[in-house]
Amino acid sequence: MTFASGTALAAPPLIFRDHVKGPREQEALNMLEKTAGFLPDLPYSVAATDLNGDGVDEWIFRQDRESGCEARANCSFRVLALSEGKPISLGTISARKISLSDEKSYGVRKFFAYNDKNDDFEYSRYVWDPTTGIYLLQ
Repeated sequence: MTFASGTALAAPPLIFRDHVKGPREQEALNMLEKTAGFLPDLPYSVAATDLNGDGVDEWIFRQDRESGCEARANCSFRVLALSEGKPISLGTISARKISLSDEKSYGVRKFFAYNDKNDDFEYSRYVWDPTTGIYLLQ
């Protein structure tokens, strides 16, 4: 029996944690609290990942403002990055859950947003749009 050899590519998983690591993530959280309505008294989670392969992590923050957002497919994921040393928003994704895609748009990873309450495998794609500087629903 022979097997074809090859390299399987998989997007790195998003691993969310309940605290920030380091001053840059803290700056990003502070920005969300000032501009995006993040509430300091509510729990949040954050995942760090390199979306464009430049060796610098971007962050995905999630804070559920009400219980049961997953059942209603309206959890809010906010994507942030650094630009000239300051955190900036790269967009908001509303979904039950999200994952990274192996696919890229303009050299930046796409997101899969799982929204279908009846099909756990159905997803929408969010892609980087260089003209607006944010992720948009494809």
